[in-house]
Amino acid sequence: MTAANDEYLQQAENNFKQLVSLLGLSTELKSKNERNTIYLHVKTDEPGRIIGRKGQTLNALQHLLNSILLNQKGVFPKVLIDVEGKNEQRKPHPHTPRQNKKTNSVQIQVKKAVKEVKRWGEAVTLEKATPYDLKQIAAIIKDDPELEVCLDETGEKEPGKVKIKLKH
Repeated sequence: MTAANDEYLQQAENNFKQLVSLLGLSTELKSKNERNTIYLHVKTDEPGRIIGRKGQTLNALQHLLNSILLNQKGVFPKVLIDVEGKNEQRKPHPHTPRQNKKTNSVQIQVKKAVKEVKRWGEAVTLEKATPYDLKQIAAIIKDDPELEVCLDETGEKEPGKVKIKLKH
């Protein structure tokens, strides 16, 4: 293990411990770094408080931790939190590249929208785009000089609507 990996592990552990202490929980933590992903294995007396209903609290905590680490370092491996085996099914198979179905569906949706915009010349609105989806959409469209991405300004103030349209 390299010094950078040790530093990443230490920083992930420290930030996680700080977040959990703010929740008033005590935990035991084991961590490892595999294939550019840091796994935090957590044991606690109150796993339900960390996991939450349908895993929502755990997902939010994981998202928050990844955002904090990325903001601190600029580049940081993805961190997956496993509370007493809850997220073990999330671990990617060692011989497959890391992809998820939502990422693929966003890419497919954007590619279809791009074809439609180019064919008909009219803007296409994509629904419920998360900030991560926005990054993906921008990455797909950035190399196309004919297209631009903007937030949908229909006056509805509905978050997450994104328009793909031709540049003027």
